[in-house]
Amino acid sequence: IKAQALVDPGSEGDFIDNTFTTTHKLSLEPCPFLLVCKGFDGTPSPHGLI
Repeated sequence: IKAQALVDPGSEGDFIDNTFTTTHKLSLEPCPFLLVCKGFDGTPSPHGLI
């Protein structure tokens, strides 16, 4: 599935639209590793890994 996402590294929760997951029959599970979040200019987020 091709999709665009906007990540907010300062958010206080994990959110995805339930309609999107239902429509595309997606199951949700925790990511087993941390990710580096980069800004629009390519620099790593000062908030650390997500």
